[in-house]
Amino acid sequence: MPADVSRKRVKKTEHHVTRQDVIWNMAGSTASAIASAIMVLGVTRIAGAENGGVFSIAFSTAQMLMMLGNYGIRTYQVSDAQQRFSFGEYFWNRVLTCILMMVSGILWCSLFQYDLEKSLIVLLVCACRMVEAFADVLEGRMHQQYHLAIAGKSLALRTACYSGTFFLTLIVTGSLFSACSVMLGTTVFCVLAYTVSHQRRTCPGQGEVRVRNVLLLLQTCFPLFLSMFLLMYIVNSPKYAIDALGTEQEQACYAILYLPAQVIALFSTYIFKPMINGLTENWQWKRFQRFFDAIVRVSIGLLAITLLGMLGAYLLGIPILSLLSALELSSYKGALVLIMLGGGFSALTSMLTQVLTIMRRQNAIMIGYVVTAGAALVVPYMLVRQNGVLYASASYVILMLLLSMTQLIPIAIAARAFYSAEK
Repeated sequence: MPADVSRKRVKKTEHHVTRQDVIWNMAGSTASAIASAIMVLGVTRIAGAENGGVFSIAFSTAQMLMMLGNYGIRTYQVSDAQQRFSFGEYFWNRVLTCILMMVSGILWCSLFQYDLEKSLIVLLVCACRMVEAFADVLEGRMHQQYHLAIAGKSLALRTACYSGTFFLTLIVTGSLFSACSVMLGTTVFCVLAYTVSHQRRTCPGQGEVRVRNVLLLLQTCFPLFLSMFLLMYIVNSPKYAIDALGTEQEQACYAILYLPAQVIALFSTYIFKPMINGLTENWQWKRFQRFFDAIVRVSIGLLAITLLGMLGAYLLGIPILSLLSALELSSYKGALVLIMLGGGFSALTSMLTQVLTIMRRQNAIMIGYVVTAGAALVVPYMLVRQNGVLYASASYVILMLLLSMTQLIPIAIAARAFYSAEK
């Protein structure tokens, strides 16, 4: 495509974020994050610490395998302003990755030799996350075409419905298996009834679908997929270390302590997701001053949120979490503060990774995640063996700090080159 045609296309799509975009993005992100937290808390409270530990592992595993389903493509898809790939190619690529996700879930249960009940729960939660991954490509299309408000509303309504039916079933039947089954059915219904219909109405048409491009997407975004997959392993590696060396009780305690850290990541989503279209335009039009200034502002905001979160965790975190979970957590105040610090580095990492995606620096992203994943194979197991939950929290901070630094370095190099050229 000639450069002047490409620029005209970008010019026409220049867009300012609306209030509805911000509000519904916040609603969807909040609903998703709260549901994750409440589910782990609720299962522990309603069905006991042992079931809470099983559900925590099932949920963590499903989240990790969901990285295969999503394949790290969402930000790439949204920032594909020149439409190198058609929506149909993104769509069929997602169908393929969702199939691979479920096959991997079966292999995972076999590898770790879970018993039948635990395997079924893991696979049901994985199937629910697979449907979410499929919905994500539809919501990504709406986001790309400046309908972030509709995409956020889709996520919010779906999350509210499946979490509500999950808890209702768990309370009535007392069966974690039944609750997970109903959650899956509700998720499928919501995607078909709302997400699919709204995507077709707001962004009709798939464009030309070429099998070669469907497969090329796998190659192009492989560094992003591998990075996101490794991220879920890195984040959950302390849980796997506890699973191998600790008890289900310690697993449940760590899972509860980890929940507040997601609040920081939530604020990162509030701030950054509505900025993706604008940052893409700034990068394509070589408005580097605006581009890098925005990154600095978001980083400062995340620092402030992290410090406030650590203070709140120190003063109020343990009493609140103990009350909500019915677990005795008074000896874990230090662990909670450490996890909040790690959550700040995690949110920074997420933002920097998306920036590098917009810059199309997929290989730089992958190198950082591979290095950190290597550390995650060793560090949590060494520390958990020493002192359980507290040292698991310390390993989380170490890994998130290392990961954020690996993502910051290539951006800092690019920024330095720009500012040097300006002088």
